Amino acid sequence: MNSRRLLYVSFFLLFLFYLAFESRVFLFGPELSLPYASSITTSEKIFTLKGKANPVNNVFINAQEVPIDSAGNFSFPLALHTGVNDITVSAKNRYDKETVKTLRIIAR
Repeated sequence: MNSRRLLYVSFFLLFLFYLAFESRVFLFGPELSLPYASSITTSEKIFTLKGKANPVNNVFINAQEVPIDSAGNFSFPLALHTGVNDITVSAKNRYDKETVKTLRIIAR
């Protein structure tokens, strides 16, 4: 009898762990990573912004949707004007949860 109870408790705990793991999609925004500090300086006029997100997400740079590959990588060329360029990168999942990161690029 004790081994059956242990089995039930183990399955129940495993089910709770699975539920907690999967609920992160509903509770938190999607993963979005940029390999830059929050502010960078460049002398380039065309800057290729690269990053990574979960492949099932939609990625936007300054409200323009950007294609991502099957691994979640994205790359997008930006025309910079001299001075401060504030760039907004966002990822949105199918549950409308959004993660937003801001990058300041100073072009010289």
